[in-house]
Amino acid sequence: MVSRLNQLPLLLPILFALSAASVPASGPAAHGASRPVRSDAVSSPRAKDFAVPVLMYHRLDVLNAKERRNRLLRDLTVSPENFAKQMKYLEDQGFTVLSARDVAAAVRDHEPLPGRSVVVTFDDGYEDAYAHALPILRKYGIPATIFLVTSSVGEPGHLSWAEVSAMSAAKVDFGSHLVHHLDLTHLSPTSADRELDESKRMIEVKLKQPVVAVAYPNGKTDGAVERRVRAAGYTAGWLKSGGPVRPGSNLYELPRMRVSGSTTMAQFRRLVGGHRPGNEKANARKQAGDQTMPDLSRGKAARRGSARGYRP
Repeated sequence: MVSRLNQLPLLLPILFALSAASVPASGPAAHGASRPVRSDAVSSPRAKDFAVPVLMYHRLDVLNAKERRNRLLRDLTVSPENFAKQMKYLEDQGFTVLSARDVAAAVRDHEPLPGRSVVVTFDDGYEDAYAHALPILRKYGIPATIFLVTSSVGEPGHLSWAEVSAMSAAKVDFGSHLVHHLDLTHLSPTSADRELDESKRMIEVKLKQPVVAVAYPNGKTDGAVERRVRAAGYTAGWLKSGGPVRPGSNLYELPRMRVSGSTTMAQFRRLVGGHRPGNEKANARKQAGDQTMPDLSRGKAARRGSARGYRP
């Protein structure tokens, strides 16, 4: 008995370590909200002065000859091959890929983020996000966020609710892109509230989880819109340009960075890696030059947009 008691001080550190290892992890990464694409990214230093590129995609497909003659479709559509190369680059370079929800929460709560972080988002809810993007995201363990136009769900070329549910189960987050992809700055208060409330409610009913973010169609917002967005229960609003997200970013004007069909790998590397203090104005100018989109919120343009089965 004496000899065993003499060994107790030597055993205590081992017992303590085993006990600590059995405690489940906590925080967003433990629940699948974000994860490093490489295990060595876990040790990436966390910084309060972060600059996180939030990448914005639309379609992911191979265009036929007729579609390639359409400038808008060429701009909206990234080939699956190029998308796979871009995601592999993030893995090879040890980026930590976060959800849009993670980054907005860090801005709101003044929390640090890993120094080499990036976010992948998709707008509109095209069916190719399920057919082409999801297998690539799964291959590299990359989370993503899709901003969904709820009236288009189930239409030809768009996600079905069954596909949305399957992607949600695979750790793809969903936010609102309104019911009809309308420019909120052109709507009456009643119509704006309807678009915000109904899209949020529909996604929450289908997925049984809260919707906290909206992406503004055409990137358009103003002070009145942002007050209505906040009143509808959203905690973040996303633009379509503006450079990386920084600690002082406005939660209802969070910037993103467009990846288009013509984005080369050299340009992609600059998008995710070229954000040092002092680059904000140049990044914003470059992104603003890529944002010219037709306004589908009014009259004939809106009807043509619905008939074509795609929305920018």
